[in-house]
Amino acid sequence: MEGAAKYDTQDLNNVSKSWTSVAAGNRCQVKRRILKEGNGTERAKVGSVCKIIIQSENSEEDTHEFLLPYPINQVTEIKIGEGECDVIEGCLEGMSLGEKCELLVRPLPTQTAAQSLSPPYDTREYKYTVQMECFTCGKESWEMTFEEKWEAALHYKEKGGERFQAGDIWGAADRYARAMRLLVTMQCLLPPTEASEYQQIKAMLHANLAACQLKLGQPHNALESATRALKLDSSLVKGLYRRAMAYMSLGEFDQARVDLKKLLELEPGSRSAVQALKDLDAKVKLENAQLARAMSKLFT
Repeated sequence: MEGAAKYDTQDLNNVSKSWTSVAAGNRCQVKRRILKEGNGTERAKVGSVCKIIIQSENSEEDTHEFLLPYPINQVTEIKIGEGECDVIEGCLEGMSLGEKCELLVRPLPTQTAAQSLSPPYDTREYKYTVQMECFTCGKESWEMTFEEKWEAALHYKEKGGERFQAGDIWGAADRYARAMRLLVTMQCLLPPTEASEYQQIKAMLHANLAACQLKLGQPHNALESATRALKLDSSLVKGLYRRAMAYMSLGEFDQARVDLKKLLELEPGSRSAVQALKDLDAKVKLENAQLARAMSKLFT
């Protein structure tokens, strides 16, 4: 999930929260309202295996748009943290036994759609209810052993790659960020024998996050993430390439050229780097031509 949950304290008997999530590869605004209080003090958390029932108040053709691959009106088993449906997982985290919640899900426009005069995107609000039938106890990061954290971090990294390949860029970024948060908690427990692999995985996560940020039109964030990756591994080819792409997006052509030339020293046959240099030369040529035309107008 992206962003912190916001709680409505005006009605303490009907606590609600809202957050930005990912559904079908797109961002959406989610609001959760408790319809029925649960029992006990245990709460579902990351790693909990939950059995739930989802009900829909939408037309049949709309039902699965945000909830795939889960059926409606059937007992469904979900493990929080697997990322199969961030909307549902975000609702389940913190729920107690027998609790029932209402979910309101509204798609958010893409950057292109937001700039359009008329909204071509889906503006409907979808309504669902989710009831917690039972769940197993998960673990907070501070409750996990080093080995459990390491295994979970690698799992999130793998899931991030799967979601990136599927075109779910927001979902991929979320999984990479989850893996990164776990690695941060492991640093003080790191055995010397694991230090090299730890640094390598952490560098790759920063580089992968940079790839997501480039796709999402966030070159400043991508530049920061790629630089962090290269501080951990100065010869990381993906880090060099993605920082070069961020520099190009920001108009910092000289810095982009430095990174691309270093990349080609490491991988002389890199087609992506060769093509990027060609694109860079074209951008510089275009910029120089535009500057020349502007200067000529000053003296005519």
